Amino acid sequence: ELLQARDGYVAVAVSGEPIFARFCEVIGRPDLIGDARLANGTLRSQAMDELLLPIIEEWMSIRDVEEVLAVLGAAGVPSSRVQTVEDLFSDPHVAARRMIIDVPDPVACAWRETLSRPPRYHRSPPQQHHSSAPTTTS
Repeated sequence: ELLQARDGYVAVAVSGEPIFARFCEVIGRPDLIGDARLANGTLRSQAMDELLLPIIEEWMSIRDVEEVLAVLGAAGVPSSRVQTVEDLFSDPHVAARRMIIDVPDPVACAWRETLSRPPRYHRSPPQQHHSSAPTTTS
């Protein structure tokens, strides 16, 4: 589930009853653990929009992404920051993997940075040829 914190989004994976129980404790709602409407993943999925999401959104709305990640991580609830495009272009790991490439932009008569497609893997050879997207006249 993608959830909005005060300053960004967090992907949270609450799969299985033990993780759900830890999640409920962390958000201050241990009463949800024994709720028959939330007894398994299928029921939780069915109750997400009407029951769970308003509770989770209230908890998330007053916290920054870093706080959410720290609290969920300490409880063993899988979670991760959702990166924006700006985040990707400034990510040192993305740069180190040479996943940002320059391609010619014939319309702007310049070069533009873009993310490499497909993503480069550990043993992938460097990409040699990059071209811009076709224009409407090509």
